Amino acid sequence: MLARQDWYTLYAPPQEMSPNRLSQIPRWQEIAGALLKKFMDRFYRVRKEGWERPHLTVDFLDDTDGNLAMMADGYRVQVHPQEDAALISKLAELAGQVKAGKLKDMSFEKLRAIPFARHLYAPLIALESGAIIKVTPVALNDGEARFVMDLRTCWEREPALFAGRQLYLLRNLSRGRGLGFFTQDSNFYPDFILWLLEMDGDDVIHQSIAFIDPKGIRNSQGLDDAKIDFHRGIKAIEQQLGDSAVTLNSFVLANTRLAEVQWWAPSYTLTDFEQHHLLFQLDAPDYIQRLIRLATH
Repeated sequence: MLARQDWYTLYAPPQEMSPNRLSQIPRWQEIAGALLKKFMDRFYRVRKEGWERPHLTVDFLDDTDGNLAMMADGYRVQVHPQEDAALISKLAELAGQVKAGKLKDMSFEKLRAIPFARHLYAPLIALESGAIIKVTPVALNDGEARFVMDLRTCWEREPALFAGRQLYLLRNLSRGRGLGFFTQDSNFYPDFILWLLEMDGDDVIHQSIAFIDPKGIRNSQGLDDAKIDFHRGIKAIEQQLGDSAVTLNSFVLANTRLAEVQWWAPSYTLTDFEQHHLLFQLDAPDYIQRLIRLATH
């Protein structure tokens, strides 16, 4: 394999690859090993996806799903026993609101409880960096929390956008509980699953299901990044399912500024990136509306 150069591109300073001294041999062995491991990992993922894809089916979501374990298990919040009584009191107040079913927006000590009636359980918990509180399962980060609050605002203020539709949202947990997909680079667990159900009275006549991943993209591999390019892979899965009543889409919501990645495609506008299902949270105030229109197109 290493005698061929058509399956990888290696970027390294010239002095690293010049055969000037024997002390460089361990470094070359390390590079060769890393290349072979990456090749085998990708080979395995492609083969496994090829085997699994014909067996994919549409099924009902029920309370045995790992993502819904929160409804029974709840959150585990950890604080140091010596923290001040005010923090402990706030946590107890939050727990009381949840138990009483009277949850409202609540923020303290870099923790935010986000109630959203269209999410399948409540609340969603967000933590800012540097918080002294630890939450299990992992709390929402800034980009994820922004998405939930922006979606909630859009749902409440723009009923015409959702006319004839029901909306449901679910936070998708990581491996072991959540729904994952195999890509060429890694297992991909999108942060959220969004359902938009077209209704005829009480009957569902069509489901648009979107897998949504808010993330920073400064260090991504351009538009060919596996998570961004998955918007094409999900269409292959949709075709494999062969169910005309189900539409699948995937979106990456960038919490990175467009200017920081404009070099990927210097002539691209927000609309051009949108064709790759890449939406910019900080540059497009209407990114939620764009997402809904793409998901139901």
